[in-house]
Amino acid sequence: MPADVGGLWRDHRRSVGVRRAACASKTGLTPRQRAEVDRLILQQRRMREVVEDILSLAEELKGTTIEAVLAKSDFALGLEAVFGGRILDQRPPPPPPPQRAREASRTQRLNLPENVLLSKGFDQAGTPYYAISHPGLGPVGRIIIGSTPDHQTRLDAEVAGAPTDPAFDRRRELVGLVLKEIERVISFRLPG
Repeated sequence: MPADVGGLWRDHRRSVGVRRAACASKTGLTPRQRAEVDRLILQQRRMREVVEDILSLAEELKGTTIEAVLAKSDFALGLEAVFGGRILDQRPPPPPPPQRAREASRTQRLNLPENVLLSKGFDQAGTPYYAISHPGLGPVGRIIIGSTPDHQTRLDAEVAGAPTDPAFDRRRELVGLVLKEIERVISFRLPG
Protein backbone atom coordinates (compact mmCIF):
# COMPACT_ATOMS: atom_id res chain seq x y z
CA MET A 1 0.00 0.00 0.00
CA PRO A 2 1.43 3.37 -0.88
CA ALA A 3 2.50 5.14 2.28
CA ASP A 4 0.58 8.34 1.65
CA VAL A 5 -2.68 6.53 0.85
CA GLY A 6 -2.29 4.25 3.87
CA GLY A 7 -1.71 7.25 6.12
CA LEU A 8 -4.80 8.97 4.78
CA TRP A 9 -6.84 5.81 5.33
CA ARG A 10 -5.61 5.49 8.92
CA ASP A 11 -6.44 9.16 9.57
CA HIS A 12 -9.89 8.67 8.05
CA ARG A 13 -10.44 5.55 10.17
CA ARG A 14 -9.47 7.46 13.33
CA SER A 15 -11.72 10.39 12.47
CA VAL A 16 -14.66 8.03 11.81
CA GLY A 17 -14.10 6.47 15.23
CA VAL A 18 -14.04 9.92 16.83
CA ARG A 19 -17.22 10.96 15.00
CA ARG A 20 -18.92 7.71 16.01
CA ALA A 21 -17.96 8.24 19.64
CA ALA A 22 -19.25 11.81 19.45
CA CYS A 23 -22.53 10.64 17.91
CA ALA A 24 -22.91 7.92 20.53
CA SER A 25 -22.47 10.45 23.32
CA LYS A 26 -25.16 12.82 22.01
CA THR A 27 -28.41 12.26 23.82
CA GLY A 28 -30.53 14.33 21.46
CA LEU A 29 -30.56 11.95 18.49
CA THR A 30 -33.97 10.95 17.20
CA PRO A 31 -34.53 7.28 16.33
CA ARG A 32 -34.24 8.18 12.65
CA GLN A 33 -30.91 10.00 13.21
CA ARG A 34 -29.56 7.12 15.31
CA ALA A 35 -30.59 4.67 12.59
CA GLU A 36 -28.86 6.83 9.99
CA VAL A 37 -25.67 6.89 12.10
CA ASP A 38 -25.81 3.09 12.37
CA ARG A 39 -26.45 2.76 8.61
CA LEU A 40 -23.49 5.02 7.85
CA ILE A 41 -21.26 2.98 10.17
CA LEU A 42 -22.20 -0.19 8.27
CA GLN A 43 -21.71 1.56 4.93
CA GLN A 44 -18.30 2.91 5.99
CA ARG A 45 -17.20 -0.62 6.91
CA ARG A 46 -18.30 -1.98 3.54
CA MET A 47 -16.45 0.87 1.82
CA ARG A 48 -13.33 0.09 3.86
CA GLU A 49 -13.41 -3.48 2.52
CA VAL A 50 -13.64 -2.19 -1.05
CA VAL A 51 -10.78 0.29 -0.51
CA GLU A 52 -8.62 -2.46 1.02
CA ASP A 53 -9.35 -4.68 -2.00
CA ILE A 54 -8.47 -1.85 -4.39
CA LEU A 55 -5.21 -1.08 -2.55
CA SER A 56 -4.31 -4.77 -2.52
CA LEU A 57 -4.91 -5.00 -6.26
CA ALA A 58 -2.88 -1.83 -6.84
CA GLU A 59 -0.02 -3.35 -4.85
CA GLU A 60 -0.17 -6.50 -7.01
CA LEU A 61 -0.22 -4.52 -10.25
CA LYS A 62 2.39 -1.89 -9.42
CA GLY A 63 5.17 -3.97 -10.99
CA THR A 64 3.40 -3.95 -14.36
CA THR A 65 2.62 -0.25 -14.66
CA ILE A 66 4.13 1.73 -17.53
CA GLU A 67 6.45 3.46 -15.05
CA ALA A 68 7.77 0.10 -13.80
CA VAL A 69 8.33 -1.15 -17.36
CA LEU A 70 10.10 2.06 -18.44
CA ALA A 71 12.37 1.88 -15.38
CA LYS A 72 13.73 -1.54 -16.46
CA SER A 73 16.59 -1.99 -18.87
CA ASP A 74 16.03 -3.55 -22.28
CA PHE A 75 18.04 -6.56 -21.12
CA ALA A 76 15.82 -7.09 -18.06
CA LEU A 77 12.67 -6.75 -20.17
CA GLY A 78 14.06 -9.24 -22.69
CA LEU A 79 14.81 -11.80 -19.98
CA GLU A 80 11.35 -11.39 -18.52
CA ALA A 81 9.81 -11.87 -21.97
CA VAL A 82 11.88 -15.01 -22.65
CA PHE A 83 11.34 -16.59 -19.24
CA GLY A 84 7.68 -15.63 -18.74
CA GLY A 85 8.10 -12.52 -16.64
CA ARG A 86 8.93 -11.94 -13.00
CA ILE A 87 12.11 -14.02 -13.18
CA LEU A 88 14.16 -11.00 -12.13
CA ASP A 89 11.80 -10.07 -9.32
CA GLN A 90 13.59 -11.79 -6.45
CA ARG A 91 11.82 -9.83 -3.74
CA PRO A 92 10.06 -11.99 -1.17
CA PRO A 93 6.29 -11.75 -1.04
CA PRO A 94 4.96 -9.16 1.42
CA PRO A 95 4.36 -10.45 4.93
CA PRO A 96 0.78 -11.28 5.87
CA PRO A 97 -1.10 -8.59 7.81
CA PRO A 98 -0.76 -8.75 11.60
CA GLN A 99 -3.30 -10.80 13.55
CA ARG A 100 -4.89 -7.64 14.98
CA ALA A 101 -5.51 -6.26 11.47
CA ARG A 102 -6.98 -9.57 10.28
CA GLU A 103 -9.23 -9.74 13.34
CA ALA A 104 -10.36 -6.12 12.97
CA SER A 105 -11.22 -6.68 9.31
CA ARG A 106 -13.09 -9.91 10.10
CA THR A 107 -15.09 -8.45 12.97
CA GLN A 108 -16.21 -5.35 11.07
CA ARG A 109 -17.84 -7.15 8.15
CA LEU A 110 -21.56 -7.80 8.06
CA ASN A 111 -21.64 -11.55 7.40
CA LEU A 112 -25.19 -12.36 6.36
CA PRO A 113 -26.42 -15.92 5.84
CA GLU A 114 -26.24 -17.12 2.24
CA ASN A 115 -28.72 -15.45 -0.17
CA VAL A 116 -30.13 -13.17 2.54
CA LEU A 117 -30.73 -9.58 1.40
CA LEU A 118 -31.33 -6.45 3.47
CA SER A 119 -33.17 -3.37 2.27
CA LYS A 120 -33.75 -0.21 4.28
CA GLY A 121 -37.17 1.32 4.74
CA PHE A 122 -39.33 3.45 7.01
CA ASP A 123 -42.78 2.58 8.32
CA GLN A 124 -45.69 5.07 8.29
CA ALA A 125 -44.57 6.56 11.62
CA GLY A 126 -41.09 7.19 10.22
CA THR A 127 -39.44 4.39 12.20
CA PRO A 128 -36.48 2.94 10.28
CA TYR A 129 -36.17 -0.78 9.63
CA TYR A 130 -34.23 -3.28 7.55
CA ALA A 131 -36.41 -5.69 5.58
CA ILE A 132 -34.94 -9.18 5.29
CA SER A 133 -35.66 -11.28 2.21
CA HIS A 134 -34.50 -14.58 0.77
CA PRO A 135 -34.97 -15.82 -2.82
CA GLY A 136 -36.46 -19.13 -1.68
CA LEU A 137 -38.48 -17.87 1.30
CA GLY A 138 -39.57 -14.46 0.05
CA PRO A 139 -40.04 -11.83 2.78
CA VAL A 140 -38.41 -13.22 5.91
CA GLY A 141 -38.97 -10.43 8.42
CA ARG A 142 -37.50 -7.14 9.49
CA ILE A 143 -35.20 -5.55 12.05
CA ILE A 144 -36.74 -2.39 13.51
CA ILE A 145 -34.36 0.27 14.77
CA GLY A 146 -35.63 2.33 17.68
CA SER A 147 -34.41 4.22 20.70
CA THR A 148 -34.55 3.49 24.42
CA PRO A 149 -35.48 6.12 27.05
CA ASP A 150 -31.75 6.54 27.82
CA HIS A 151 -31.04 7.27 24.11
CA GLN A 152 -29.45 3.96 23.20
CA THR A 153 -30.15 2.12 19.95
CA ARG A 154 -32.81 -0.55 20.25
CA LEU A 155 -33.19 -3.37 17.72
CA ASP A 156 -36.45 -5.34 17.51
CA ALA A 157 -37.16 -8.25 15.20
CA GLU A 158 -40.31 -9.37 13.42
CA VAL A 159 -40.73 -12.63 11.53
CA ALA A 160 -42.94 -12.71 8.42
CA GLY A 161 -45.77 -15.20 8.11
CA ALA A 162 -47.93 -17.15 10.50
CA PRO A 163 -46.38 -19.55 13.04
CA THR A 164 -48.31 -22.39 11.34
CA ASP A 165 -46.48 -21.75 8.05
CA PRO A 166 -44.02 -24.62 7.35
CA ALA A 167 -41.23 -22.12 6.56
CA PHE A 168 -41.84 -20.01 9.69
CA ASP A 169 -39.09 -21.72 11.76
CA ARG A 170 -36.52 -21.20 9.00
CA ARG A 171 -37.55 -17.52 8.71
CA ARG A 172 -37.30 -17.09 12.48
CA GLU A 173 -33.83 -18.65 12.41
CA LEU A 174 -32.67 -16.31 9.62
CA VAL A 175 -34.09 -13.23 11.40
CA GLY A 176 -32.25 -14.28 14.57
CA LEU A 177 -28.96 -14.70 12.69
CA VAL A 178 -29.31 -11.32 10.97
CA LEU A 179 -30.22 -9.62 14.26
CA LYS A 180 -27.15 -11.06 16.00
CA GLU A 181 -24.91 -10.02 13.11
CA ILE A 182 -26.22 -6.45 13.05
CA GLU A 183 -25.85 -6.19 16.84
CA ARG A 184 -22.28 -7.46 16.59
CA VAL A 185 -21.25 -4.99 13.89
CA ILE A 186 -23.00 -1.98 15.43
CA SER A 187 -21.51 -2.65 18.86
CA PHE A 188 -17.97 -3.19 17.51
CA ARG A 189 -15.57 -0.61 18.89
CA LEU A 190 -12.70 0.70 16.81
CA PRO A 191 -9.35 0.39 18.62
CA GLY A 192 -7.82 3.50 20.12
